[in-house]
Amino acid sequence: MSTQIDELAKTLDSILALYSEEITEGIKEETRKVAKEAQRRLKLASKKATNGKTEYANSWSVYIKKNNANELKTVIRNVKHYRLTHLLEKGTNTRETSKGLNRGAMPEREHIKPVADWAQEEYEKRVKHVIENTK
Repeated sequence: MSTQIDELAKTLDSILALYSEEITEGIKEETRKVAKEAQRRLKLASKKATNGKTEYANSWSVYIKKNNANELKTVIRNVKHYRLTHLLEKGTNTRETSKGLNRGAMPEREHIKPVADWAQEEYEKRVKHVIENTK
């Protein structure tokens, strides 16, 4: 009788391991998709230069920070113009020159936060969908 219980335990372990693996792979795939879509949205939302150059917008890239059997971590960053991201997102203060003129003001232009908020919500929805639909 204990042989049957041991076999049942082994069978359940293998089924749960397979189920867990399917969920992990599904979540990894959705992570890649959301990261790529967020990159695309950042490219569209990024400020274009007045002369039509799109260097800043085209510099957004997705990097895989960690990829192992249990997790996948991605990072989206602006490779060439990483110093500009904060200045464009938050703006700059004005300063008064010796002649009394205001110079250096740049209004804030949130383009990263809306995409980050969208990516967070979309990722959560997709993970729930993967978990609910994995059989």
